Amino acid sequence: MGKLYKSVHDYLDEVFADFDPTDQEIAEAKRTYWREYNRRLIACRRNKYKEFVVRLDKQTLALVRSNMPNEKSVTQFLQKLIVQILTKSKHVSSPIDTALIEQQLFLIIEDLKELIEDEAKNEKVEHLISRITSCLTAIEYTFDYKE
Repeated sequence: MGKLYKSVHDYLDEVFADFDPTDQEIAEAKRTYWREYNRRLIACRRNKYKEFVVRLDKQTLALVRSNMPNEKSVTQFLQKLIVQILTKSKHVSSPIDTALIEQQLFLIIEDLKELIEDEAKNEKVEHLISRITSCLTAIEYTFDYKE
């Protein structure tokens, strides 16, 4: 069946154009038509949509399902999630460790208060610069940011 047919009836008309078929021959020709039709359908779908197999254990599947807001299938949810992640940013960052940044900022504030009270000694300024540098390092680490 190399030619494309509009329907099973067009196929049967062409196959049995020269003679009158039996019921068994018609049934076999229909099976042949639908087998070829489905083979072409699957081939077209594979060309249009790439498929990937993802295996999830029970715990991971339960985690995925617990985060699914009214989705009908896990596949649809994962497709939307992948597109959402890829369109938001080029990489997935870890959760923000704000406690580390907050701690560094409080230390800088304390150093600034001491500088205001004292008359800006050199070692205090150097200490403040080192605190700011460590705060910058913490921010770069947290946000995975490099200049």
